[in-house]
Amino acid sequence: MLRTCIEIPIILIPYIDLSACYASGKYSDLEAFIQSNVEKFQSDNNLGLVKQVLSSLYKRNIQRLTQTYLTLSLQDIANAVQLKTPKEAEMHVLRMIQDGEIFATINQKDGMTHLALVIFIHNFIALQVQYLNCRGHYDWI
Repeated sequence: MLRTCIEIPIILIPYIDLSACYASGKYSDLEAFIQSNVEKFQSDNNLGLVKQVLSSLYKRNIQRLTQTYLTLSLQDIANAVQLKTPKEAEMHVLRMIQDGEIFATINQKDGMTHLALVIFIHNFIALQVQYLNCRGHYDWI
């Protein structure tokens, strides 16, 4: 296999490192990286965008949980996505339910979150439609 070496402009290095921190899924690492590069992001006028990346990590990690578990306590969700309290986890989950990002119910009695299997079906159908659309089979979608 032929390998090529691409020189990355120095201005992009913090953004590439940002994406690597995001991919790790660790909120504290991403937060520390942003703090250590805050001046760079400010000088590029991208600090607001970078803060959105940070806040979206909670959503991404909660969505990942829906692909693994059917039922979790709010405490388990808080621990898994590095939130401080179950109340914070509840707030994020409720917002994501409201925005249609996950399908779940929260049992107020025992604090358990029941993550619906509908998300798998929805994601699978969306991928099928996207694939067929790319192949030109469903131009009307």
